Amino acid sequence: MRRATLPLHHAMLTVGCLLLFVVGCSKTGSSDADAVDPLCESLCETAPPKLDDAFKVCSAASVEACRTTCDDLVRDYIPICGSCRLEGASFSTGETVDESCDADGLCTIRNGAGCQYPNGDSAQRDACYRTLFPREEVECEPQFRPLSDCADLCS
Repeated sequence: MRRATLPLHHAMLTVGCLLLFVVGCSKTGSSDADAVDPLCESLCETAPPKLDDAFKVCSAASVEACRTTCDDLVRDYIPICGSCRLEGASFSTGETVDESCDADGLCTIRNGAGCQYPNGDSAQRDACYRTLFPREEVECEPQFRPLSDCADLCS
């Protein structure tokens, strides 16, 4: 009785191919499955304020938490439900500016206190913003459309 045997180089080649397959299939580094949904990337993206040294900015940790929370929301529901929850979603510092100009050309910016500048004087306006809204890194939270608003699509 004769046994079928593989020559040594065929056996080594087979083992090598299996190892490549296993290593190639292992999860190292990022993959498409790890990628954040593009809608979440867009929602959680923060552009630096147009004026240096003024206005609040969302912390890097807040941005990452927004991406994770949003991506979980999108992945945990059927696509149409996740899209519904993202309609009108927001991610910001929540900072608002109250600015007005009177008929005499004097403008006022308010944030508790007030600061006035002549209409058209951008340097003075910027100085007012820097005084009333100094740059500050804050924790921000995304706001999503309530699940109850999307109940018909999410059930």
